Amino acid sequence: MIKVVEVSKIEKETQRSNTQNVNGAAEILNQKAMDEIAEKLGGDFIVLPSSVHETIILPIDQGMDSNELEGMVQQINAGVVSDEDKLSDHVFQYDSESHELVRMDKMEERKQEKEASVEKNDKSQDDRGDKKAEAKTAIKEEKG
Repeated sequence: MIKVVEVSKIEKETQRSNTQNVNGAAEILNQKAMDEIAEKLGGDFIVLPSSVHETIILPIDQGMDSNELEGMVQQINAGVVSDEDKLSDHVFQYDSESHELVRMDKMEERKQEKEASVEKNDKSQDDRGDKKAEAKTAIKEEKG
């Protein structure tokens, strides 16, 4: 098992790697480590794939723009990270509720789909409630 160590802390940003600082980004596949980070940060968080050797963890900030973060990662990958050390040009978000790491741009789509599903279920329940009320009224009218 790769041990997560805090390499440096710059304000709210934390870099994550392993004790050897080699191929430490694999730690994002360690469910226990991801859950520990989520607990420490109080929920969901952002993962910037710095390289195959480390990732940068950021707490969620409602003002964060996924396109801006992704542009930053792509710029750093193009200028600083060697081709063999590139992990991804995408930014990821850890969903602490479902214990999943999802591309940040896909997370917004996912939230919209969830909201639409909840609204659909609420409407369906309302419709069933209306039909039950109509049925009770019809029964009362037949008896009356």
